[in-house]
Amino acid sequence: MFNFVGSFIFKNYRQALERLADEKPRLAQMCTSLNLSHDQLEEDLEDERKFISERSKNKDRDYGPQYVAMLQELGNRQ
Repeated sequence: MFNFVGSFIFKNYRQALERLADEKPRLAQMCTSLNLSHDQLEEDLEDERKFISERSKNKDRDYGPQYVAMLQELGNRQ
């Protein structure tokens, strides 16, 4: 059982690394066309992390509409 789980995690890790390597040029091209900097991507990622962290602390609240509004705001910035 543990051997299977270890193998599964390792394969997923390898797959993720391959996908990141494959998508890196596409991300660079998209950032250029959308005029986005690495710092802006990092800020958006941090905003997403904060939102998810807050959501996990308040499980009794429905964050769906707020999450959609946040994503729309990010889309409007571009």
